[in-house]
Amino acid sequence: MNMELVTTFAEKQSHYTGANNKRKWVITNPKYLKTLLRKCEKKPAKLAKLLDTSYATVKRWLVLADLWDMADVKKRAWKGGRKRSATVDKFGYIYADKVHDIITETGEVKRRFQHHVMAEAKMRRPLSDGEVVHHIDLDKSNNDPENLVVCADNKYHRELYGQLERIAGELVRRGVISFNHIKEEYFIKE
Repeated sequence: MNMELVTTFAEKQSHYTGANNKRKWVITNPKYLKTLLRKCEKKPAKLAKLLDTSYATVKRWLVLADLWDMADVKKRAWKGGRKRSATVDKFGYIYADKVHDIITETGEVKRRFQHHVMAEAKMRRPLSDGEVVHHIDLDKSNNDPENLVVCADNKYHRELYGQLERIAGELVRRGVISFNHIKEEYFIKE
């Protein structure tokens, strides 16, 4: 923190305050803080950089000095609730449409995966606890019902992957699949 600059508009209280026993800042010269904010084009992030402190600290000082309203910050219109995140999760599974969301007893909204919804439609019943949906072609974006198999549990799901690994190994031994040592990747011989 650039203490020389900060002490021109603020000072720490002389006694400890609050539950965590930290000294609080008191704004002693709000006009100078206003001047600094204008110098930084009314951008709190630039002011934080100038003062070598965090954005949160600058925001706290501006609120204390009644200057936060003049700061140039993007004010987002609240539309109610949280913004819906991406349509694909970090593992590549596609989320189902909003109509398939589940609301828990605590009121929390749980998003569902498209392959779960498609498997349930194929079986004409909800998935049981422990059941796992397997993509036959291993393409997580291919949620065609013919590409999905419902496994009774994760153990059986792992067995299917084991079968696939053994078959791939056999195809490598037969020369159908080869390995490129330069690119360090498998490819199918044509």
